[in-house]
Amino acid sequence: MNIKKLHLNNLRNNEHMSFMCDFKKLVDDNTATLLGIDNQYPAFLVLLANETEAIDALRASIHTKTLIEIDKKRKNIFRGLSHNVISASKHFDPSTQKAAKRLQVVFNTFGNINRKNNLEKTASYTNLIHKLQSDYTTEVTITGIEGWIVQLQILNNEYNDTYSKRIDENATKTPLKMTVVRREIDTTYRQLTARINALIIVNGQSTYSDFVRELNLITDGYRKTLAIRKGRKAAKKQSKEANEAEQGDVK
Repeated sequence: MNIKKLHLNNLRNNEHMSFMCDFKKLVDDNTATLLGIDNQYPAFLVLLANETEAIDALRASIHTKTLIEIDKKRKNIFRGLSHNVISASKHFDPSTQKAAKRLQVVFNTFGNINRKNNLEKTASYTNLIHKLQSDYTTEVTITGIEGWIVQLQILNNEYNDTYSKRIDENATKTPLKMTVVRREIDTTYRQLTARINALIIVNGQSTYSDFVRELNLITDGYRKTLAIRKGRKAAKKQSKEANEAEQGDVK
């Protein structure tokens, strides 16, 4: 009886973390002392804590998705605002046309704000809104675009506030690197299992049989996951090669 090996490098981060937590639970249930690894086990616990911290840092910021959604909304509002000004420049009322054309000069000065990066975009929206609300209040009223400007301002402020929150969040993230942490905990895990395998030879199987059996069952589950993934990749590669060959025959 021996602890089965697992290609830890092939596990995805969440799978790797899950496997190491499964291993910890088994050790705790059987006790490190009984398994003969009580001196080595504390180092594993430290590394597992590091992995937990590192994987949390890898997870997407809770604010990132919100930022993307807000940015999409403010882009659409800016487009609508611009289109309204263009439409007003073709209005049947001469005074509305005149006001819209004065506004177009302002919009042309700022250019296509949506093509700028997010920080430049936020600043440009802020400056445009300030310009319209301070120097062109009459034109804004005549063309009826107040609501569009207010909505753009709300979304722009919301984006800026959320962006600041993400910066604060990132500042608290761990400096630990997942690749380094995984390499360290993998080494420690292999040392622990190698020690247990050696103790089985010295002391016999009875003390370790339940632990090894359960760990091997867990390992088999992860092995199956890796085998399925490998099979899918192979099938996808084969399908791609077949399609390329078929396209070559057509040519």
